[in-house]
Formats: sequence, C-alpha cells, structure tokens
Amino acid sequence: MPLSPTRTGTDAAQDPFPLLGNDSDPDVSFNLALGDGELQGEAIPGSLHLVPCTLDAYLELPNKAEDRYELSEGVLFYRDTMADSNHTKVREYIASKLRVAKLSGSRRVNIYTETKVSVQSQGSSSSVRIPDIVIGPYVSSHSSSTSSPASKKMIFRAGKVPIMAIEITSPSNRAVDLCDKSIQYSKTGIPTYVIVDRAGRRVIVRTGAGQSGNHGGYQCERVFQGEQIVDCRLFRDQALTPNMVLDPPQTAEEVIQSPIKRAKLLATLEKETAKAARAVVAAEKGKTTVAVAAAKTAQAGATAARAETEVEKERTQEARAETEVEKERTEEAKREIASLQRQIEELKRRRT
Repeated sequence: MPLSPTRTGTDAAQDPFPLLGNDSDPDVSFNLALGDGELQGEAIPGSLHLVPCTLDAYLELPNKAEDRYELSEGVLFYRDTMADSNHTKVREYIASKLRVAKLSGSRRVNIYTETKVSVQSQGSSSSVRIPDIVIGPYVSSHSSSTSSPASKKMIFRAGKVPIMAIEITSPSNRAVDLCDKSIQYSKTGIPTYVIVDRAGRRVIVRTGAGQSGNHGGYQCERVFQGEQIVDCRLFRDQALTPNMVLDPPQTAEEVIQSPIKRAKLLATLEKETAKAARAVVAAEKGKTTVAVAAAKTAQAGATAARAETEVEKERTQEARAETEVEKERTEEAKREIASLQRQIEELKRRRT
C-alpha cells in the first residue's frame, strides 16, 4: 500500500492537503498510514520524506518547507543531507563569479541560487527540482517585484525554461545529479547542464537537450579537469577552471575560523602588541629623558642667574666701598682746607 498522509483532528475534512499543519497551530501532529499500521510523528524537518504530493500542495507547504524538498514523480524527497559546508562554499563561489561577469544587451541574464524549476518526468506526475544555480533570461527587478506570490515561489513553471542549470554533487545525490536530473533537465529543454563533480574532481558540460542523447539525455558531453578553462557560457567569460571552482579561496572569515590560521594570527597579533608596547615604553623613556634634560637646563639657568646676582651684589658692594672712600677723602680735604683757613686768619691777626 502506498504511503498516504492523513491528519488527526475534527477539521481533517476541511483540509485540502491533510498532511500539512496550520501556521497558527505549530503543535499539530499527523498520522502517516503505512500498510495496516500508523506512524505517529511531529511536523519536523524531514517528516514528509517520500510522501506523495501534488504540485499545488507542494507549493503550499508551510514555513518555506518546500525549500527543503524536491518533488520527483509526485513524491517528496528531503534535501537536508544533500549539502555540506564545502558544497555551500563551492556554490557561493561560482554564483559570485558568474554575477560579476560583464554582460550587456542580449547576453544579460539573471542568476538564481536554489530556485525551483518545474521539469518533465517519466510519468504524468509533477516534478520540481531545485538546482544549486540556475541561469535564466534577464528579467528586470521591477518586473520581478510585480510578480504574483505563486510566480515568486517558483519562477520556472511549465513553459518557462532556464538557460542553464548547475548542480554540485554530494555523496548522497551524485548518481541523481549525473543521471536522473540530467534526463529530466534534457526533457524539459534546458540547453546547458553543468555538473560540478566533486568526487571526480571535474566539471561536466552537457548540451543538446531534448535529443534523447546518450549523456543523461543530452547529445553532447565535454569533461574539464585541472586547469582547463570550462568552455561554456559565463564560465568561459570568467576563465573558471575545475580547480578554481572545486577549491575556492578561503574567505577572511574562514581564515579566522581555521585553528592553524587562527593560531598564526594570534601569534602575529601578540607580536605586534608587544612591539607596540615596546614603542610606547621607548616613547615614555624618551619623554622622561627630555624632561630630565629640561630640568637640568633649568637648574643650570637658575645657577647662572644666581651667579650673576652674586656678581652684581659684589659689584654693588665694591661701588659702595669706593663711594665711602671718596666720601672720606672729601671730608679730609675739607678738614685740611679749614685748618689752612684758620692758619691764614691767625697770621692776619699777628700782622695787625
């Protein structure tokens, strides 16, 4: 018996997609009927894995849960284990390089990361894939801002085909990227499919969609390794090689987070801090030396000033002494003159 979702509660009859919870009722639980038994589970990430689902119900998954699932042949597949830190790093590096490509006129494109693409599948059931990177026809920001909510949730619906899809393999989905998705992308008519095969250390470019070719549904396949420039649109413009995209340079944040790099940075920081401290001490020492020299100069100036004062004092005393001598000489001369005058007066009296 196929896995079928049912919801517990009195309002199950009114719910168009019984498995889905209500955003205002986060504690809702479900019953997943499996054979003759039931599996009781909470609405947690991954709980909808392998659950049958229609396209409309898929797009109505709450809280952006659809971003964690792909829809293949009408069955949900959980994506949480597909990516790791290196996978994310490779995806962001490629997207950033493609975004800075100088394109103009008819060569302008829009670049999306992890956007939904409606693809053709083997049967009549709907399939929605979420390539790591999608290159689409150029759409202005004004046009995209006026799109309907449904169009924003899935830009590439049936009849809207991307120019290129890029997938970065992970151990859990490598075979799907190389085969299943390739066939679906070819049937959908996506002209170029690029596979960044991390396990194989290569970049695969497939072209010739819709021709039922031998390369995952594509007619042509070219494989690039090492320092070969990947010869396809945008990659060629940026001269990207497999080694560049598989081993992107570390960001400043990653360098800081690396234990070895962090230890080196800390050692360098400590060295620079010690150097700065020594410079401060030297500067303070220099300031002290200058202050001492200034104090000695001031002291010498004061001593010189005192010496000059003493000299002036001695000169003043000498001048006073000379003045006293002159005064005494003057008094003595006056006395001698007075004595002579008395003698003259005495001689005058005697003659008379």
